[in-house]
Amino acid sequence: MASPGQETPRQRLARLMDERRAELDLTWDDVAKRAPLSKQGLHTIRFEDRPMRQLTKARIERALEWAPGSVDRILAGGDPEPLKVGRIHYGGLNVPAPPEETVFERLDRLVDEWRQVRREDSKQDQKRAEVLEELLNSWRGRDAG
Repeated sequence: MASPGQETPRQRLARLMDERRAELDLTWDDVAKRAPLSKQGLHTIRFEDRPMRQLTKARIERALEWAPGSVDRILAGGDPEPLKVGRIHYGGLNVPAPPEETVFERLDRLVDEWRQVRREDSKQDQKRAEVLEELLNSWRGRDAG
């Protein structure tokens, strides 16, 4: 437990998540839907010091419009990096506009995210990841040629 006036890394994460949620004018229900995570899962992340999977961290980052790696930076004592995204109105909702990235930038990002997730999943999911990675790498090869 942290001494008075000192936050643990997890308490700091919880505080920064709450500040970002408020900054984006979101409820915890909104964050849970964007993640997608259960409200209980969000509560656990914020108030229990359990290990987090990379996929969970990526979901939090996406929901709170933080750049990839922001949760790890916070837990290491650094600051999150907010994404610079515009907002669009869709169906009465104020939602983030998709970031401007080329098809190949998106594929590269997805491959990197998939590699992170692959380390944590079951053997069957690992096989699926290997096949997908091979397909994506062959796509990259076509672009480079």
